[in-house]
Amino acid sequence: MKNNGCWNVVAAFIVVIVLFLAILGVCFQGDNTIQGEPVDPVDPTPVDIQKYIGLSEGYITQIHAGNIDPLYQNLSDNLKDTYAYDVWKTILTSNYSVAGTFTGFISSGLESDGYVVTEVTEKNTKYTLSYRITYDVESDKVAGIYLLESTVTVHEPQSSDSWEEYALTVGTDEYPLNAMLTLPKNVENASLIIFVHGSGASDMNETIGKSENKVFEDLAHGLADQGIASLRYDKRTFAYPNEMAALTQYTIYDEVLDDVNAVIKQMSQYNGIDSSSIYVAGHSLGGMLLPIIANENPGLKGVISLAGTLRGLEDISYDQNIAFLKQNGASEEEIAAAEASLSAIVTAIKNIDENDTNSYLGISASYWYSIVSVDRAEMAKQLSMPMLILQGEDDFQVYADVDYVLWQTELAEKDNVTYHLYKGLNHLFMESDSQKDVIDVTVYDDPANVDAQVISDIADWIKTL
Repeated sequence: MKNNGCWNVVAAFIVVIVLFLAILGVCFQGDNTIQGEPVDPVDPTPVDIQKYIGLSEGYITQIHAGNIDPLYQNLSDNLKDTYAYDVWKTILTSNYSVAGTFTGFISSGLESDGYVVTEVTEKNTKYTLSYRITYDVESDKVAGIYLLESTVTVHEPQSSDSWEEYALTVGTDEYPLNAMLTLPKNVENASLIIFVHGSGASDMNETIGKSENKVFEDLAHGLADQGIASLRYDKRTFAYPNEMAALTQYTIYDEVLDDVNAVIKQMSQYNGIDSSSIYVAGHSLGGMLLPIIANENPGLKGVISLAGTLRGLEDISYDQNIAFLKQNGASEEEIAAAEASLSAIVTAIKNIDENDTNSYLGISASYWYSIVSVDRAEMAKQLSMPMLILQGEDDFQVYADVDYVLWQTELAEKDNVTYHLYKGLNHLFMESDSQKDVIDVTVYDDPANVDAQVISDIADWIKTL
């Protein structure tokens, strides 16, 4: 079942597996003599290896800026004939949309049988990419391009007068994940918060926007200043994008829950952590999943929802698609057509069968079933552990007047829930020019930090428990 037309926009909240495009694992070679691994080097020759290393670094720097022309103009005729210019641009720039900010090169090169093979490793804040770019010495043309590998950039631990960080590996045996434990100094057996990401492929800091605002890092450092430890880790879809894309029966457990459950068990056995005082703080999608997480981990001390919801992803997708249409001037006829088609899709999702093999809104039926088959609101009503529900008023992805109110309505009879609504804060709990009725993710591009009051409210809530 598909929705077509100008309104075919999957809203930002919906789960997206960010994948590298075709350049990953594909060898773009223009001369059969250099396919596969480079041949063994021969005795040194007068060829200026540094010149070619400089060319490779220069091309990659230009590609970072969205300009492929310097490289494209110097491709061999064979490579130019392989793809049209626009396809080359997509291939060459696709990695940088998710790689993060460039931080430096490590480069080398060798000469072999009329070719110079350069290997350039570039470190970015999210991914480290290693390329092999080969030149025909006679013409100086680029004869081959190959992305050797992409690896998650490992974050370095930080420290301050009040806290220290330690790099860990957490998660399942099959998918180990880089993690950062932030421990307050001079606190024995500290309470611990485990952060769970929103949708999409996120690093451990939940870095977002051109300015690379870091939601989880802000929270971790701010809470450590107030004596509370935390654990943040790379999301599986960030660390293993290709492996996740290859799954035929992809579910919310593959994306989030298997790792959360493993991390909770691991951290409950960690020295220096109070195993009786472990909390899970879920942002957006992570907040939506808190009833399941709490139900499967009854030993948790409490859960914290940061812009989470008890509604379904399909309902939020419907709202955001229609809102996007309206704010972009769609006609009444287009809006009516979109409402009818989306309503049918939402109904199909809510009634999805376990054996359904279709996709809905670009997401597999197995994934939808893993969420809609669980009554999260009823689960939340049965929880006895403390819950903290936080929401920004200017959030255009999860709504203060709908989703935040739904928590209060569904849990009205419970006395173990605390609520905080923040004026002027967006989906990231940061101040911005966002408006709750306008979908504009560019507001996340401006540098900002998680509001200090949010951090204080979390710390105070934990301390009262």
